[in-house]
Amino acid sequence: MTDWDIDPEGVSRVLQATYDEALKLETYAGNYGSYLGGVAGNAGGLIADALNGFAIAYNGSFNAIAAQIIASMTGAKDATIAYLDGHQEMALNAQRAANGVFDRESEVAQRKSEEQMKSREAERPEPEAPSTGAGKFEKSGGLGGEELGPTEPYTGTGATSTVDSGKTPGGAA
Repeated sequence: MTDWDIDPEGVSRVLQATYDEALKLETYAGNYGSYLGGVAGNAGGLIADALNGFAIAYNGSFNAIAAQIIASMTGAKDATIAYLDGHQEMALNAQRAANGVFDRESEVAQRKSEEQMKSREAERPEPEAPSTGAGKFEKSGGLGGEELGPTEPYTGTGATSTVDSGKTPGGAA
């Protein structure tokens, strides 16, 4: 078996860096909505309708990206905690078996280690789902759940959009 170990502090640093970058996506999403609205407003007519259809068609992809980032970060955190918990339990069991008796020092060390892990866990910020709002990501209803589209899609110059169902670009059936 290959000898390897997980560095909790290293995992924490990577998760924090990922979290910081993920927060930027919310800003980018807001800018994307503003820029798309500005372009559509200046273009008007059919181009505005096509851009509206594009935004509606790809909103689910943007939501999926945000959801995957959150799921990946949560999975990495949970896997690290489970690994460390299992590693500590195996070490304690090995010590007990070697001693043949219950070792009070091992119990104290295990409790201290568990308290340190809980303290580290409490200090780490939880990844948040990007907030909803105009031009921003909306969290999907779960795995395989219905993806949410913009609540008030941009319709160009103020005229009625030709996007019929809100699911297909340009009003195509």
